[in-house]
Amino acid sequence: MGISGIGAAEYQMAGYRAGRNGETGTKNFMETVAEKSAQDKVTEYGEKAFDLVGAKAPQSVKNAWMETVEEVGVNGLGMTSNGSTHITQLHIQQVIANYWGLDCKNILGSSVQSAMQAAQKALYDFDHPLEPEKVRSMEEQRARTKEREFYTVFLDKLKNLAGQNQRNEAVNISGGISFTEHVATKAAIQSYVLERSFKDMWQTRFPGAYYHTMDACQISQGIWERLDFPHDEFFRNKVNKSILDWKPTGAEPKMADVSVQSRVGASLGKKSIVVPPALEEKMKNDPALAKQVMGKIETFIATKEAAKRPGRICSYILVLDEEGEIAHTCISSGGGISGPTEAAQRQFEAEQEAKRKRRAEYMEIVEESALKRKRMEQEAVIW
Repeated sequence: MGISGIGAAEYQMAGYRAGRNGETGTKNFMETVAEKSAQDKVTEYGEKAFDLVGAKAPQSVKNAWMETVEEVGVNGLGMTSNGSTHITQLHIQQVIANYWGLDCKNILGSSVQSAMQAAQKALYDFDHPLEPEKVRSMEEQRARTKEREFYTVFLDKLKNLAGQNQRNEAVNISGGISFTEHVATKAAIQSYVLERSFKDMWQTRFPGAYYHTMDACQISQGIWERLDFPHDEFFRNKVNKSILDWKPTGAEPKMADVSVQSRVGASLGKKSIVVPPALEEKMKNDPALAKQVMGKIETFIATKEAAKRPGRICSYILVLDEEGEIAHTCISSGGGISGPTEAAQRQFEAEQEAKRKRRAEYMEIVEESALKRKRMEQEAVIW
């Protein structure tokens, strides 16, 4: 039953007490012991979860995490004595970090600010799922409701913590630099952060990727999906805006057509993103929005890369709308035309094997958790 099951049991126990001890308003010894044991388990697994995502986070961030665990009754990984309640957004961040070869135990980073960014990304991804129509069980829906509450409370505590740190900095300014110098330094840092545009984020994350600014989201889906639409134009440094008014001049070719296959082969391994001017302006004035959009794109590409067949090479064109959502995509894949060298092929196969092992281990953990939850539910029904 997991955390949500424990919570439900606590609510049922409270109702049972009201019926049994309502006249005296007292608890019996066994009820008190049961409550204490349940809370101890929540705390224990809250700490275990933190160790898996906040290995390098400061103590103040851990304190905020544990306070949230105590208030909400769950942790950001959904860990309980009965296994995981479901796959949370922080869990997904771990998988993505592991896929890209990053430290999956350092999702919260080493500062209050980095922990805030992780919590904001988790909350944003929760509210903007890749599969919004996915059917979920009532148990998972309850667990997800508590998950969102955890992110919200945790983020509020981190914001308060960041504000307190800033106030402490202002109070402690003396001797080393003047207040004016301190303000100037902070302004310079903030200016640098704002100047790190979404384009910089995109091309830093994906070196060699193309970036275009135009309202390509206005292209109809029917036109965009045609195999003779000139998608390859987006793999150039400049795109003629006449592409927004492109119209077919004949029948749509088949996928096996030489012209289609030629363009697919020439685009393999390339990436391009098209951003509306209105969204670009929003992100210039709101760095947090830029990070959220970048996080969504990273998640999308990582998901596709993890699902592709071994040895396949993909190309990506992503078109965003004015709200930062993905409006159009064009994803092509192939084995490559020229082929890698023998050494490169061996290295690639070794990397793919390592990734397959990590994915297999991850799926085993998920399956074990699911089976354990199912057994607990069956036992609960029997009792």
